[in-house]
Amino acid sequence: MTVLARGFAPTPWTLASPPVSLDPVTIVLLPSHRLAGRVAVPPGETLTDIYVVVGDGSVAVESVFPPREIILPTGQVPRGRALPILYSGIHIDADGRFSLEDLPDGPYHVAATRQRRIPTLAAGTWVTAIVPNVRADTNDLVIQFPADDSPPIGSISGRVTDRETGKRLRDPTVTVLRDGLEVGRISADGDVFGPQRPGTGGVDGTGLFTLKSLPVGTYRLVASAGGHRAATFDGIEIRDGETTAMAPIPLERGTSVVGRVTGPEGADWKGRRLRFVQADATPPEVPILVALGADGSFRSSGFRAGAYAVTMPALSTSPDRVTYLPASGERLVVGEGAAESRFELTVAEAGVIALQLNDDRLPPAPWDAGEPAPDAQSKFGAATRVTLRGPTGALVYDQTGVYRHGTGVNSGPDASVTTLPGRYVARMDFPDATFVEEAVDLVARALTVVKLEKK
Repeated sequence: MTVLARGFAPTPWTLASPPVSLDPVTIVLLPSHRLAGRVAVPPGETLTDIYVVVGDGSVAVESVFPPREIILPTGQVPRGRALPILYSGIHIDADGRFSLEDLPDGPYHVAATRQRRIPTLAAGTWVTAIVPNVRADTNDLVIQFPADDSPPIGSISGRVTDRETGKRLRDPTVTVLRDGLEVGRISADGDVFGPQRPGTGGVDGTGLFTLKSLPVGTYRLVASAGGHRAATFDGIEIRDGETTAMAPIPLERGTSVVGRVTGPEGADWKGRRLRFVQADATPPEVPILVALGADGSFRSSGFRAGAYAVTMPALSTSPDRVTYLPASGERLVVGEGAAESRFELTVAEAGVIALQLNDDRLPPAPWDAGEPAPDAQSKFGAATRVTLRGPTGALVYDQTGVYRHGTGVNSGPDASVTTLPGRYVARMDFPDATFVEEAVDLVARALTVVKLEKK
């Protein structure tokens, strides 16, 4: 056990044998040590949110502060140690100074850390400076904090209104996309996704929104709200250090969709949701998620005119984790100007085909550790096409430009396709006009791995 007392260092104490009486024991507390200093940041950087942590300097620095991991004292004592490996931590004050009391004897490894403005796969989430082998009772330690090399950032703000009344909507969701990928999202219910930290942006109860910490560039913005059609704006420019203020965004009241889902006998719709994606939108719009009643009934509004692909994703909390798809490939079609659309849907259990591409001529994926691929290898991968055809011969997956299956900790299937049971043919066409293909019979609820490799 570890004994903590103000004015003393944490003191480990072990009971040598089970007590045979209630006689008091004597524990001699260790003398307290301290560490004080300041954090210096490069010109243009702020001192906000920097956290200083002190750890055991008698072991390797990498054991105290593992690379790319969050540094936070937890008080846990690892097996084989008398004290935690991280002793204590504190946020610096407005002048960059810090003081830590009641430390054990040194030496110490000391780190100053804070979250990057924009976390990246290559750089990680944290900016950190480490000073190793610091003596106990040092009062003038200076930690030179590095610059945050995240890309320059800006913000966007505006308000979402009802087109008919002009009043602000209370429950909007604002999503920003870049190159077809969602990079930020905020909503009135507190949902925050993207580079901004919690509390640095959001949607208030009057429809005003702010989304911060977006890398400089050009974005698509999608605003939506319950009972209204989503509005899309392309070419939104985010500039370094600036807030792009949008004009009020008026949303039209959309088409309501009502219906009922039927499926295999015994299917449980509790907690299930339908996922609608507008099929003819480029890039795809933000999906509309609709909750099901216990009897499979549903009602939602805010649909635009057009065709929608529909799925019922697996529940992460369900042990079977089965996804349902339209049994006959049905799509929702919403007519122009319709006030309401009826949609009856029969679903069937789906399976998953995981494609694994094993060919040394293909380049490694960017997330795999190692040297960048030679130019010829990258060109070969960019011109390689992978397809998956279903029982009728129709394409269910088609991708040109692929990577070799990885071996790193982040490696998984090179493509996962959720589809209905049946016989499928996976094929990989190379730029030299050769190809490999494999047939597979998929059954419901199964995960089937298909390895495509040069013969």
